[in-house]
Amino acid sequence: MARLLRPTGLDQDDWAQEVRRVQQRYAAFEFKPRPRREDLIATCPTATLLLERDTCDDPLPAWRGTIRPFSLGAPAEEATRIIADLAADRDVGLLPNGTLAHLSACEGPHGVPDELVPRRPLTEEYTIEIACRRPPGLPVVRVIQPRFWPEASTLDAHGQPLVSEPLRPPHLNWREGALCITFPSDRDWHWGSGVVADFFDQTSFWLAKHTIWTESRERLGPGRGVWIGTATSHDEFAVFDRLHELDARKDRYAIAAPQRCTGSAAMSGSWQRHADGSFRWFRCRGGWRSAAT
Repeated sequence: MARLLRPTGLDQDDWAQEVRRVQQRYAAFEFKPRPRREDLIATCPTATLLLERDTCDDPLPAWRGTIRPFSLGAPAEEATRIIADLAADRDVGLLPNGTLAHLSACEGPHGVPDELVPRRPLTEEYTIEIACRRPPGLPVVRVIQPRFWPEASTLDAHGQPLVSEPLRPPHLNWREGALCITFPSDRDWHWGSGVVADFFDQTSFWLAKHTIWTESRERLGPGRGVWIGTATSHDEFAVFDRLHELDARKDRYAIAAPQRCTGSAAMSGSWQRHADGSFRWFRCRGGWRSAAT
């Protein structure tokens, strides 16, 4: 069935490779094609409707399932080590179906500021959908359950979300009601190389960071949730600078390595608190590389 419903323009062998990798690493997920979203009474199509109408097939190939970023029953020290690794952009292990694990070969360090030490078990689980667009469009990731910050996608009279950062989670594509998993213009994705399974992996990292943001917000108060790790800013000037940097390098053999919302890297450095109250690991050296899976 998956091969018959591959996105238009995608080679059948490439699609078969995508399906195999998802089935191997996320066997609990179900392939569930669905009709494209429509709103017959809307006077103006929403960004979500336009995205699906213009870039997706009908029916739309999609996977749906549940990711629990942190393992149930794991000792508290395990979660702290994972938090330290994510905050420092170090590699983190992934168990089947997207649960994170600390790598036994990791040499740390694993000390974290008190603000990042969870005061409760991190038991959150998220039902997600990963919808496949026609190439070269990247997959679209949405949280189906729990109801995920609807006020961040509800617009005021000026077309802006009712709740903005830092009162809502960072790294949301609020117009489409989707998660911002990667910065598309980094050109790190190629259909047939397993990008759908990679999107599952990066979604697991995103959800882990969101869980940490939620838990720290509960303790520190609204507007003070901590989003850990390095990320590409959503500020339009920062995005412009990033695009300019990539454009300047496009004639070179090596394109800039991906800087995503959920990247990983090997580096040394020290903790640094930013003006917005968040913590980041200040890098002294090291370069980006893919997260261990």
